[in-house]
Amino acid sequence: MGKSRVAIFKTGKNPGEEEIREKVREAVAAVGGMEKFVKRGDLVIIKPNLVISMGSETGATVDWRVSKAVADLVREQGGRAVIGESCGTGGDTEKVFQKTGHAQLRDKGYEVVDFKKIENVEMSIPNARVIQKVMIPTLVKQADVIINIPKIKTHDQIPMSGALKNMKGALAEKEKNRLHKDGLNQGVAEINALLRPKLVVVDGIIAQEGLGPVFGDPVEMDLIIAADDQVAVDTVICHIMEIDPKEVLCIGFAEEMGLGTSDLEKIEIIGKKIHEVKRRFKSPEEDIKKIEVPGFQLLFDETSCTGCRNTMHSVIKDMQGKGLLEYLKGLKVVAGAMEELPDLNRQDIVLVGACTAKMRTEGIRFAPGCPPRNYWVIEAITGAAQQARSTDFRAKVEK
Repeated sequence: MGKSRVAIFKTGKNPGEEEIREKVREAVAAVGGMEKFVKRGDLVIIKPNLVISMGSETGATVDWRVSKAVADLVREQGGRAVIGESCGTGGDTEKVFQKTGHAQLRDKGYEVVDFKKIENVEMSIPNARVIQKVMIPTLVKQADVIINIPKIKTHDQIPMSGALKNMKGALAEKEKNRLHKDGLNQGVAEINALLRPKLVVVDGIIAQEGLGPVFGDPVEMDLIIAADDQVAVDTVICHIMEIDPKEVLCIGFAEEMGLGTSDLEKIEIIGKKIHEVKRRFKSPEEDIKKIEVPGFQLLFDETSCTGCRNTMHSVIKDMQGKGLLEYLKGLKVVAGAMEELPDLNRQDIVLVGACTAKMRTEGIRFAPGCPPRNYWVIEAITGAAQQARSTDFRAKVEK
C-alpha cells in the first residue's frame, strides 16, 4: 500500500480570492487531482467548519473563498457540489452562513444547505462502541463523495480541532450532545468510519490558538493543505501546531479503526515541509491562567486524558462571562480519572467527567459526560439550570 499524501502550500499574506483559488487547486492536484475523487454525476457534500457566527478572520470558521474554490473543482468534474453544515448545538446555521460569507455564494448559483432544516435518517456503524446507530441528514447519506474542509485551531475539549472533529457537524442536532455523554473522541472516530470523506482541504489561512475552537486568538499561517487521509492530515496539523498527536485521542481511535495513519514515515509530505511552516500554538490552559479565583483548584491525574481538564478551562471562561466566578471560590474540581479522592470537605468538591463517577458519594456534586458540555458542569457547580453554551456563552456573536 502506498503512502498517504498531505500537500502543504503557502499563500502570501492576506491572500485574495484568486490566490486562494490557485493554492487550493495546486494542493488538490498534488494529492491526485479532483478527478481522483469525483466523477461526473456525483453528489458531493462539501463540509466546511462553520461552528458559529464569526468571520474567518477570527480563526473560528472556514473562509468562504476556500469553500468556493473546492466547489468549483467539483463542478469542473461534472459533480453536483453542495456546501452543507450544521452549526453548534442551539445555534442558527443561516446566521452563520451570513456572517461567514457563505450565504452570498447562493447568489452566485452555489448550493448552500443548512443541515438542521432537512430530514434525517438513521444509519448503523459496524463495530462501533459509542454510536452503533446515528441520525444524519438525508443529503449526507445520499452523497457519493464527502469533502471535508476543517480549520486549523486549538480546542477547549481536545487539544486541536481538525479534519476528524469537523465531521461531527454532519450529524443531526440531537446526536451532538449524545457524543459528549458517551465518549467524544471515540464517537468522532466512529462518525468518520461511517462517513469516510475522500478528500480533505484545510483552511489554514487564519488559524486560532488559545481558547479555541471559537474564543481563541487568530494566528496568520497562510496555509492551504490537502490530503487523501484524515488521520494523516490531522497528524501533520498537530506537528505544525507543535501538539503531540497522541494527546488528540480521536486520532488514535481513528487509526485503530483503519481510517488512516499517524506514522510520519508512512506519510508523503508534498510542497512545504513541516519544519518550514510550524509554529507553537498557545493552549487553552495558557489563556485561562489570566483568570484568578481565590482558593480554586483544578485537580487531575497527569496520566488522564485532557478532555475534562480542557473543558474546565472553557468553563472558567464561560463563568467569567456570566458573572459566576464567585461560585468557584474555594472549590476543588476533580477533572478526569484519579486513583483516589482528595481528603477534602465534600461540599467543596465537584467531580467532572465519566471517569470520576466511581468516586461519587453523597454530598459530592457531579457533572457526567466524556467530556461534559460546559453547561452541564456549570449546573453541577452552581446548582442552577443553564442554557446550552451555544445559545448563552456564544449568544453575543449569534445576534
